[in-house]
Amino acid sequence: MASKTIELNRSDPSGSYIVGKIVCDATADYNQNNSDVTCRLYVRKANDSTLLTVPTSGTWSYSMTINGKAFSGTVSKDVLLDWVLLATVSVSDIAHNDDGTKTISISGWIIAPGGTTLAGHNTNGSGTFTLDTVPRASTITAAYDVTIGYQCVVRWIPASASFRYRLKFSMGNWSGTTDVIHPNRTTEYTYTGFVFPMEAANQIPNSSAGTMTLTLYTYSDSAATSQVGSADTKTFTVFVPDNSDTKPKVTMVLSPVGDLPNAFAGLYIQGLTKVKATLSAEGQYGTSIASYLMKVDGIFHDFNVAYTSRYLADAGSKTVYGYATDRRGYTGESTQTVDVIAYSNPKLEGASAVRCDKDGNPSDSGTYLKIHAKRSYSHVISGDVQKNFCAIRYKYTQDGVTWTPWVTILDFNRSDSDEITTDPLLDGLLSAETSYVVCIRAIDSIGRYSETNITIPTEKVYMDRDGKRNAIGLGKYNEHDNAVDSDWDFYMNGKKITGLPMPSDDTDAVPKAYAAPADVKMVKTFNDSGWYKLGTISGSMCGAVTLTIGGVYYYNQPSISMVDIATEFYNARVFLRIPALVDDQISKVGVIQEDDTVYGVYAYYKSTQENRVNINVHTHMGEFTPADWVATSVSESGMIAVMPLKQ
Repeated sequence: MASKTIELNRSDPSGSYIVGKIVCDATADYNQNNSDVTCRLYVRKANDSTLLTVPTSGTWSYSMTINGKAFSGTVSKDVLLDWVLLATVSVSDIAHNDDGTKTISISGWIIAPGGTTLAGHNTNGSGTFTLDTVPRASTITAAYDVTIGYQCVVRWIPASASFRYRLKFSMGNWSGTTDVIHPNRTTEYTYTGFVFPMEAANQIPNSSAGTMTLTLYTYSDSAATSQVGSADTKTFTVFVPDNSDTKPKVTMVLSPVGDLPNAFAGLYIQGLTKVKATLSAEGQYGTSIASYLMKVDGIFHDFNVAYTSRYLADAGSKTVYGYATDRRGYTGESTQTVDVIAYSNPKLEGASAVRCDKDGNPSDSGTYLKIHAKRSYSHVISGDVQKNFCAIRYKYTQDGVTWTPWVTILDFNRSDSDEITTDPLLDGLLSAETSYVVCIRAIDSIGRYSETNITIPTEKVYMDRDGKRNAIGLGKYNEHDNAVDSDWDFYMNGKKITGLPMPSDDTDAVPKAYAAPADVKMVKTFNDSGWYKLGTISGSMCGAVTLTIGGVYYYNQPSISMVDIATEFYNARVFLRIPALVDDQISKVGVIQEDDTVYGVYAYYKSTQENRVNINVHTHMGEFTPADWVATSVSESGMIAVMPLKQ
């Protein structure tokens, strides 16, 4: 409680014989930031006044002004040398400044009663009264950024050791309030008693950080029911942690994709199956999924929920990673491992087909057929069970157009031997005067195959004159009208002739057959999608692409019926026309060269189709027209090299 005494001065007439004083007390209200002030007005005779032993009796007049509020009156009193209380005045609810301070002005005067020896004597004076400072609500000095799931760090300076506090944290629709806090000090206090629950993260679904509002409430009582002043607020940043609880929960389902027989369902087979990943993910604490990502064979692929990879090129254990990223930028993952079973197309090795007699003895005039062949293939083992088997078949044709049905000579089985030499076949149906083409194929359960065509010539004869055909056969029976059909080599001037030149005025410009050395290098290989270029474009003609020397385009586009590829070497152009590609077929083209010398182009394809795949080859000097296509049929998977290049 504050108190103050203000002495009143002796005034007119000079040497007044009375003196006075105002004694004030003030009581502060912490909650309302104000004070109640009570002032008491006293009077007595001065020590040097006359009639010190006789009281002055009568009606005394007085006036007091407290903080601008005036009070006056009269009172009948007997006054001698001791202080006599004339009046008590109280003023309530004097408001303090915002910082709790307050100073008020107080004044007063007293006039002695008339009709006495002191009539006309008075005393007056004024002064200031500094009230007790009212402790105010504290302000926050610091609130530090924090990660949700961890405790807060808040600092403030208590205005009174008796004050209590509460902290309220709020963000969006979430809020949390502490219990009553009693620092019991007036020096800076640090509070760390509140841990932010993870549910607060629901308020920031699209970012990893949000703004938290902190409110500090000050109370004057121990129960924290009487609030002092206004609450103080401050903002700080809270972060959503990037951990296993907040990352998206990802579920990934893998399945093989491939056009395979039912026996291979559910298997991942090298080069034949793709892996399809279907992801489902759930964002945590209010967020949602923004994007998906898959990694297989070290390559990342963006996709929406489901993705199918390329064909799995390598065998062995493959780890597939599925990722989901939420709108906070946090990424969850799911990993699974698939076992890719090694596979390669079946191989036909050491295949031969010869004429023989009924006992199986080779004979140029034999009317029976004897076949020898060996198979090698991938067994595709799954759970100790062999899934893939291989058969060896053959068919034959006389005219190159009409083929017999396939005949199996080594069935799909797991025999101890993968090699077979047949007994005499066809029961004497082969004519000695006709040549045949025998196709031998090794085909597996998947449908992939390797095959070779073997020509069975006619019986060897010195000369065959055929008047009906107007033809002659040399070393064999004649099979063409109006022609010399020879199985012998021709020599001129001691040199073997391997081919006859085409009529031309410029024989040097005619493409010549050229055998590339055994160690030729393939300039480039290609993968299985898109355009790939080895040279630069120099023009186009009739839908084919003409490239400078060494240039090749490779195109993979199932939406068109044919793919035209062209390359230019010196003045000769080589054009390749390849059937449009589908998922189960791979075609490649390239350049054959050694060092800086280009020898030719090659086309390579693989197909699971039973029907023959034709690659049309055209070599041409000068302008090209579609009529110039020459259909060169190739009925086996493999490489054809076009080498009519100028040496």
